[in-house]
Amino acid sequence: MPTITAEKLRSLTSRILVASGADEENARRVAHAVVLSDWSGVATHGVFHLPGYVEDVRDGGTVPRAKPETVSETPSYALVRGNWTY
Repeated sequence: MPTITAEKLRSLTSRILVASGADEENARRVAHAVVLSDWSGVATHGVFHLPGYVEDVRDGGTVPRAKPETVSETPSYALVRGNWTY
């Protein structure tokens, strides 16, 4: 099986997300998170999900350029609206 560095995997993942409609910032954040999951031994939260992310964007279930927003916040919690993004 070929071996790929984490940086190359992050770059490839980010390029795939951008090609599917994500902006650079969202693509970079998602790529970082899923590669970190894989490299931390939690493959169930890793790049395994990339085809599903692309499909969700295509089907309209994910808004790839949306940004989450904080609706309210206290010292002990925050209510965050995801705006249908990753």
